[in-house]
Amino acid sequence: MCPIHPGWVKTDMGGKDADITVEESASGIIKLARNLTTEQSGKFLTWQGTEHVW
Repeated sequence: MCPIHPGWVKTDMGGKDADITVEESASGIIKLARNLTTEQSGKFLTWQGTEHVW
């Protein structure tokens, strides 16, 4: 598994101006988790499946 950035989510913490809903973030994370490959191991990914630079 790898760490996943959930995105800027419309929550109490993210606020109403955030980019995505809780549902969008969660469904993206689930889709990503179901399709992870060994090549992605150890990378920091976004909820959309792209590598998050850190």
